[in-house]
Amino acid sequence: MIHRFTILISEVSEELFDRIAGQCPDSLNGVSENRPYVDFSRESDSLGSAIDSAIADLTSLGVSPLGVQVDAMAGIS
Repeated sequence: MIHRFTILISEVSEELFDRIAGQCPDSLNGVSENRPYVDFSRESDSLGSAIDSAIADLTSLGVSPLGVQVDAMAGIS
């Protein structure tokens, strides 16, 4: 199953976004209202394990996740 969610992050730079894209090919990076984020479409058995693995990937890059947003209508496909 593919789970879709967004992780808000604290820092932003082109270099950081490039590193995230290299580590997480199932992600899209952006900034909205001065808040950097990473959108994920991650395959996993459960939403919780998808989020946990995405957070682990980000923290391994030195990124500090601030929060997770899940759109109930588009969370699973």
